[in-house]
Amino acid sequence: MLSNQLYPLSGGQHHEQHHYRTADTSRRHLARQRDAHRGAARRGQLRQDLDHHDQPLTHTIGYTLEGLFEIGVLLGEKRYLEAVRRTLWSIRKLLRPDGFLAGRWTADWRPAADWCCLTGSCQIACVCFRIHSYYPEERFDELGAKLLSFVASTQKLHWPNPGLAGGIHGSYPFGGEYGAYTSLNWAAKFYADAVMDQKNLESKLKP
Repeated sequence: MLSNQLYPLSGGQHHEQHHYRTADTSRRHLARQRDAHRGAARRGQLRQDLDHHDQPLTHTIGYTLEGLFEIGVLLGEKRYLEAVRRTLWSIRKLLRPDGFLAGRWTADWRPAADWCCLTGSCQIACVCFRIHSYYPEERFDELGAKLLSFVASTQKLHWPNPGLAGGIHGSYPFGGEYGAYTSLNWAAKFYADAVMDQKNLESKLKP
């Protein structure tokens, strides 16, 4: 998402270099936050979430991973892809066998919620499918598939109100803190993104 905004918006090498520098400046700011994370996050000094700064949503974690991945691809800097790879390995260890991922996490990766942010799970699944080709031996496609499968298991395809059929809830269970008792348009959007990313990857992997 971030690189789409920062990638050349107009023709000409001068403009391209400007956007590359802007992307790298954003990355450096994020890296400084990451380096200070362990101490500052516990004091609530890192602004990485809308409500609870020391317990970020997987929604904002997903945005961060997506931005790091796309900046790494845009700049050709593998160290940013490595940062995403390490985080996905941490997330893999936190996943329940059924694909449930808690919606909030502390600085030392302890769950801070007993509900799943379905939007965040979809976003992280997108990153898994997109980064798989860079680290095929890590099988991040399997991690993405597990996350996406859990979200799909919560989707209600048949409702008395046809306008709600196929929607994606904010949280699971339905009354979780994120988008409580609500079907969110952006949750459906990220779910569709993840499904398309998975299908795209599968088509590339076919012999």
